[in-house]
Amino acid sequence: MLISLFLVCAVHAASSESALIRTFDKAKSTYAKFSKNTMKYRAEVEDYNENEFEPAVESMIGLLSDKKCGKCMPSYLKGLSYLEGSASEVLTDQLKRIISKHPEVLSAGCGKVDAVTRKKLSVRFSDAITFLSQNNKVERGGIEKSVIGCI
Repeated sequence: MLISLFLVCAVHAASSESALIRTFDKAKSTYAKFSKNTMKYRAEVEDYNENEFEPAVESMIGLLSDKKCGKCMPSYLKGLSYLEGSASEVLTDQLKRIISKHPEVLSAGCGKVDAVTRKKLSVRFSDAITFLSQNNKVERGGIEKSVIGCI
């Protein structure tokens, strides 16, 4: 009985992780349409961002707290890089929470994405690190060291 419950939980976690990865991976195709015709696809991109990507990040943060979803991080970072032009404060706030609570998973995920993706995210990382260092009275260098693979 206990083994069955464990297997059900493991399958649910794996399916949740897979669903999150699919959501993050959808950012590329959403962005591709947007870059071809900004006005036509603006509403679709905003809808994806607010109703799919941001909630998926919240779910991922919860799974990371339970030591699950480590495989989600590279897909999250790639997806976030396609949304780098988004002025969404929510995306930056979520990144700040991930930096402060899960820097080791974030740094490992950054090591699995290409340099172009990291470069696209450099401004968002810089903003998040600056905010964290100013508001949490933590030395900027300490935060940067914790996510060294990302900057």
